[in-house]
Amino acid sequence: MTRRLIQTLIVTGALLLLSGCGGEKYRLSFEHAGFEAPKEMYAPGERVKVTYNLIGTDTDYTFYSDDVEFKQDYDPKQGYILRFVMPDHDVTLGVNSYSSMTYLPEPGMDPDPENIWGTKIPDDGSGERWFCPECGTENDGQYCSSCGMERPE
Repeated sequence: MTRRLIQTLIVTGALLLLSGCGGEKYRLSFEHAGFEAPKEMYAPGERVKVTYNLIGTDTDYTFYSDDVEFKQDYDPKQGYILRFVMPDHDVTLGVNSYSSMTYLPEPGMDPDPENIWGTKIPDDGSGERWFCPECGTENDGQYCSSCGMERPE
């Protein structure tokens, strides 16, 4: 009888340890979409792997947490990978992103009046249409709407 009781206690204890029951676990949460983790709750000291796959072209990302130091890697198939050891409190991860694409017009050229910058090229008021000798575009303003060349005299 004693031997059977000891075996039962050992098996029960092992199951509790393997299932993680009985130990405190803390929540991993995210401030933004795009993060993924295998689970939501982790025990202190447990290794955590988080991926971020909401990747845009010409965009730079800065990941942050309130007080957890993490190692950051990048994998073309998984996206950004953040690794850290779970502390004895909840952890929240976030990301800041910004476009690294810049508008670089050619020197001396006016932007197209229909471009995304909303810059309007002034009309010369004559109402006459003319063809740009540089690119062949038909225009009615002082400057060519395609290449920015000034209307010839």
